[in-house]
Amino acid sequence: MTMLCYVVLEHSRYLADLTRSEPELARLLRHKFRFEEISGLPCLIQHYTRVTAEKLTAWKVQALLLSGNATDWDEYDMAGFTDLKRIIREGNWPILGLCGGMQLIGLVHDVPCGPMGRLPEGMADPDPDYQPGMLKEKGYYPIDILCSDPLFEGLGKRPVFSESHYWELKAMPPGFIRLAESDLSPIQAIRHQTRPVYGTLFHPEEYSEECLDGKQLLSNFFRICGL
Repeated sequence: MTMLCYVVLEHSRYLADLTRSEPELARLLRHKFRFEEISGLPCLIQHYTRVTAEKLTAWKVQALLLSGNATDWDEYDMAGFTDLKRIIREGNWPILGLCGGMQLIGLVHDVPCGPMGRLPEGMADPDPDYQPGMLKEKGYYPIDILCSDPLFEGLGKRPVFSESHYWELKAMPPGFIRLAESDLSPIQAIRHQTRPVYGTLFHPEEYSEECLDGKQLLSNFFRICGL
């Protein structure tokens, strides 16, 4: 049986804290069920430390979805990503990186990522409990599509997606095309020039009944994968 693989990028230390891991695991399960509903395939959840090309082949994985992460990248030992970095670099599977997942794609290609900066004086903080004083996108925001791509089919020029981040890519990875931007962050979506490897700074998996653009984007991605 073929399947999807949802790769969890969250730090093991974060997941070991039950006060934080229980709501995180509930979110992951919600995403899994959504991926399964939209794609029609079962979805396996695996921590990044357990993912290898050999296992993906044995599991008959058709596409990878890379999760977001609450832990800043400078707290990781990047040696733990050796296998996943090789998978991303070689591009033998369709990939959709979600927020932190897109940042990891950038890091794999030696592109720095980091905080968006301090909150400008006079600008309201959309979530004072999340990284107070830092510029961030937290909530539902419109993004501007910069070029036509199957990922955004049927979504118009300014779709709205859930955002939850204060880090961003600081440059474009080599070999990738910039697909979208927002008022606060210029790299909102990317695509490899020749392979079905995508990244979004926003969270299409966190769509709501009032805002279904994320569901449409996921459907488009699975269609790109031939599912």
